[in-house]
Amino acid sequence: MTQIFLSEIDTLMNEEAILSYFPFLSHIRQEKILRLRSESDRTQSIMTELLLRKVAGDFLQIRGEEITLGEAASGKPYFPFFPEYHFSLSHTEGAVLVAVSDQPIGADIEHSRFVEEAVFDRVLTRSERKAMLLHSAGAKASFLEIWTRKEAYLKWTGEGLFVSPDKIDTTKSYKDGLFFTSSFQEYTFSIFGNISEEEMKMQLVSQKDILLSFR
Repeated sequence: MTQIFLSEIDTLMNEEAILSYFPFLSHIRQEKILRLRSESDRTQSIMTELLLRKVAGDFLQIRGEEITLGEAASGKPYFPFFPEYHFSLSHTEGAVLVAVSDQPIGADIEHSRFVEEAVFDRVLTRSERKAMLLHSAGAKASFLEIWTRKEAYLKWTGEGLFVSPDKIDTTKSYKDGLFFTSSFQEYTFSIFGNISEEEMKMQLVSQKDILLSFR
């Protein structure tokens, strides 16, 4: 079964308060956060791993901070001692998302925003451009659906930024998995993997509940 956990977060939360959760994070995440200049980016990054540790800890019936988090050569995170527990992380302005499954999975979430048309030519295939023009919801909504699918697929493969987005055509069928795309308020998110839409569940988790898990 695939589960999606989404949390809306306060990116303007007092930085001293949010950094008090720094010790609960992996050393890999801590090093990345220290390189971030934006306070909101640091908050999103911290909350992403805390959400992962909460949902994984609840499932594995251990404290979230006790879980060892590793990183593959590609940069894809994983649990070395729980290899059968697959997950994918994503965050955007005002929200963080964790998708978990018993199969490899990729996920991405994006906040609704204006996208310059020049970007379309750089990242979309010809067939994706055609599909976007036919989309009833308009170009912005269509682009975010396509973009999150590309990101989800690349996270599933573990290739991430090593592959140019225009090399991935989300209008095609892939024998190794399916795309699932949905929206919540002003967010669009996509999942890729060997998943069944009928079995997929989404759960909202409050920022308060996440933070209380580490106190």
